[in-house]
Amino acid sequence: MDCGDFPEAFSDYRMHLVCADDAEIAGKCNTQLGLLLRVLAARGSRKQMEQLKNSGEFDHIDAETSRAIAELADMPKLLEHVEKEKQSGQEEPEGGYSMCVAIDEMVNEGEKRGADKVNRLYALLLENNRLEDLRRAVGDAAFQKQLFQEFGL
Repeated sequence: MDCGDFPEAFSDYRMHLVCADDAEIAGKCNTQLGLLLRVLAARGSRKQMEQLKNSGEFDHIDAETSRAIAELADMPKLLEHVEKEKQSGQEEPEGGYSMCVAIDEMVNEGEKRGADKVNRLYALLLENNRLEDLRRAVGDAAFQKQLFQEFGL
């Protein structure tokens, strides 16, 4: 197979692999990719997501980055907004999209899922007449985690 000049053109091309959840690497990258990496590194931490929201760097990001963040960080409200704008034929807002609302929605959704999980556990304990386990689970996070595993939650 004749590749032409392809091998010589890329003979010194370096590839860098990064862990998407590495906050240190994400913090060093001052591009749209860096924004994406910072969101991925902060997933699951309300405090970190709030810090990102308040940093101002997510106030105006382009549609492609918004879509990538929405897809990879599981932010359906942001994805819905970007897709709606695209389908309506409207141009991207001047200065790009604001992630603040999307980050708030993601944090709130995470809190709702957590509350739903705890409530489901408590309901199962009541259904199974395990009142002592319920009392203990209210104040013992490690025991609560053990019960989540027991009930497959």
